[in-house]
Amino acid sequence: MRCGIALLALALGACSFDALSVGDAGESSGTTRADSSEAGSASTSGMSTGDPVSEGDSTSTGGSASTGSSSESAGDSSTGEVPLMWCGGQSELAACYDFTAVGRGTLLDLTGNGNDAAAVGVGVVPGPFGEAATFNEGSEIAVPDSPSLDIDASLTIEAWIRVDGLAADSRMGVLDNEGQYSLIILPSDVYRCNLGGLDVQVGPVVLSEWTHTACVFDGTNLRAYVNGSEEGMAGGGEPLATTNTEPMSIGDTSPAFDEPLRGAIGGVRVWTRALLPEEVCEAAGEACRG
Repeated sequence: MRCGIALLALALGACSFDALSVGDAGESSGTTRADSSEAGSASTSGMSTGDPVSEGDSTSTGGSASTGSSSESAGDSSTGEVPLMWCGGQSELAACYDFTAVGRGTLLDLTGNGNDAAAVGVGVVPGPFGEAATFNEGSEIAVPDSPSLDIDASLTIEAWIRVDGLAADSRMGVLDNEGQYSLIILPSDVYRCNLGGLDVQVGPVVLSEWTHTACVFDGTNLRAYVNGSEEGMAGGGEPLATTNTEPMSIGDTSPAFDEPLRGAIGGVRVWTRALLPEEVCEAAGEACRG
């Protein structure tokens, strides 16, 4: 499977761009594949369509302006493409980050929910939507606890990540809201979705290339996706805990912040609903649709 990062838009439909190239997603590990027809309520996934926007161009292609910061960014200069990560005008987004300001020391939540965070000690590299953050032992992106992040029913985590290597004997955090929901990479070469009392692990982990990963929970079933392909599922979930007061970590695990990602993160979305399989595929771009 050729893998890629796609553009985000206001409505479902085919994108007109080729995505960034990524590696093979691999086979599922220790999980069973499920009928992908089960999912949450229908809605748009926020894929971008139309012509790329040049850096500094304040015109949005989607028609809905992001709140708090422009979601337009420079993109990866090696591809010549300037994708958009759509964050605005969607009430079912709890948090949305395209990392455009991370080089200035701030991770801006573009939903208007105020889930911003200081980006401490992070490096900056080109990413799928402009800037992307890299991490080390001194890095920290800690999003303060907030009611909008205390999601107790359906939920989707999406992250555009580049993993440069596995830790030999340690986990690596992508997103971790301690005791509530998380996307973590284990040294056993798997992505781990954990929430609602469920644990789904799929692999192998794609190395050195931008990859779309997603954890989708519909209130009962938890599904793990890699580049738009459902790789594993577990059922029998419970309502999500909401009592944690620790910050939500990005690029590490919370609350200790001692298991940084070896790689980069260029986009994160947290939804208060379960995305449909076709929406996850659309977000993954040519890696799934091609």
